This record gives sequence, structure tokens and C-alpha cells, in this order.
Amino acid sequence: MTLPDNRLRLPPAKIDFATDVGETGQDHDNYPPPQGQARFDHLRMYLISLLAQQSSYDPPTQYRDGTVWFDLNDSTLKIRSNNEWRQIADAISVQQFGGLSNLSLTQFANQVLQILPNITPDIVFNGISTNNNVSVIPIPSSLRSSIGSQSRPFVYINGVLMDPRNTTLQPVVEPAQITIVGRVMNVGDTFTVAIRYVPSTTFYLPTVTAS
Repeated sequence: MTLPDNRLRLPPAKIDFATDVGETGQDHDNYPPPQGQARFDHLRMYLISLLAQQSSYDPPTQYRDGTVWFDLNDSTLKIRSNNEWRQIADAISVQQFGGLSNLSLTQFANQVLQILPNITPDIVFNGISTNNNVSVIPIPSSLRSSIGSQSRPFVYINGVLMDPRNTTLQPVVEPAQITIVGRVMNVGDTFTVAIRYVPSTTFYLPTVTAS
């Protein structure tokens, strides 16, 4: 048997806590004492601590791996694991491989928090060219605050999508217009602009061949 083994069990034979459960060197290892009677105040303390997840400003002095503590300093649940008090989210698995956790709730949250600030809403607007040789499309001022560092413009001229590698937001910081490269619009040409969140990791620049 591998120790510790803190599972609840009620075998017919008397439990040897040193060999069947595992000891910690803490006071609860010897409570109540063999052939002794449990004290009223100690039993009440056990009940209160279990009901309250040992809520306190100081870490519990009685614990085992898996013990939960409600830390009143920051009103968060912590769990005893690998000889330290850790946030309980560190012990919640959101992804497993081969029966072992390889992504905790804390790690997942950190990944999401890195992505979320960069995500921006889709922007769509339409227009028409009133001059010839136009290569710049102004972005309506009311939409500019929704543009992020990973936003990219997709421009349709007369219903045909331009190569998105040839349309850029200008200036890079707080863009106010879209610059078109390799194409101009003339009087009467219509355009539709869609500005979307597309990070550089998924914006593929090389030309893909199909045969």
C-alpha cells in the first residue's frame, strides 16, 4: 500500500494509522488517544473547522495533502499540495493526457487573459468612391476605438475581395484609414470593409498553390 491513504473506510479490523493511513507528526495523529475519550471542546472545534473550511487569517496547523483552507486575508480557497498552500484553481484540471493533468484552471485562465485583451469586435462598413485613382479609405471615427493591434482589414471592391496582404491600416497606432496597394478605385466604385481580429500567428503570408 502506498501512503498516505486518507480514504474514508471502516474495516472490521482495527486500523493501524501508522501503516494503513500515514502520519504527519501533527497533533491530530494522536487524537483521540488510544483507550481515551474525545474532549467535548476538541470535537466542537473539529465540527466548526470542517463547516468553515478552517477559515482563518493564519494557515491551519492541522492538515494533510488535500486539506482545504479558506484564507480570510484575501477570501480565497487554498489547498494543501506538495508541502505548500496553493490556490485551489492550481489543483483543478481542465485538460488531461494519459490520466495526468497537463493544464490547470490557473494555467488556462492565464492563457485566456493573454488573449482576451487583444480580441476586438468585427467592424463592417460600406462606401462609394467619388473620385478617380482613390487608394485610401477613411475609417468612420465612431468605429476607430474598436480597432486593436491585431485587427486586419478585408476590402471588397465592387463585390470582389482584394488580397488582404495588399490592404493595411494606417497609421499603425490608432489607425484612421485603410491604404490599398496595387489597385485604385474610380468614380462610382463601391466598397465594403470588414475589419477583423486576426493575429499574426494565423495570418498566413506565403502564397498557397492549388493543383
